[in-house]
Amino acid sequence: MSYTLENMKKDIRKQYNLIANEFSKNHNIGENSNDKNRLHFYSFIHLPIKGQKLLDLACADGLDANHYSNQGANVTGIDASEELITITKQEYPTIDFTVGLAEQLPYKNESFDIVTSKYAIMTSSDMKPIFTEINRVLKPGGIFIYLATHP
Repeated sequence: MSYTLENMKKDIRKQYNLIANEFSKNHNIGENSNDKNRLHFYSFIHLPIKGQKLLDLACADGLDANHYSNQGANVTGIDASEELITITKQEYPTIDFTVGLAEQLPYKNESFDIVTSKYAIMTSSDMKPIFTEINRVLKPGGIFIYLATHP
């Protein structure tokens, strides 16, 4: 299979749609917990985020987006998985969640003060379009904070 943008859309959505409920229920339990990584990641966001427009890229089940919202940020979350977005909208109805891809963000130029992403951009075979889109939606002087396990 050639990895066109259309194929990547289908692959990542299919992949996470199939595991959405299990992922949401189990990724923060026991030895598979993401809590240590999450707390470490949050420590890098040491600027005040209250009132800031923040995009949580590949927001999964919305747990991080909710954390940022509780800190006072105006949060938008986006994820490729329709199933995960359905879960997030039910769990956190006051946060704006959208289905979409990092390679084609559906937001206006210079929309966000902060973009965050954990373990997501590394799933792309071509990160250049992702970084281009993040740069486009960040306001001048905006901050992008991400976590990846490998390039």
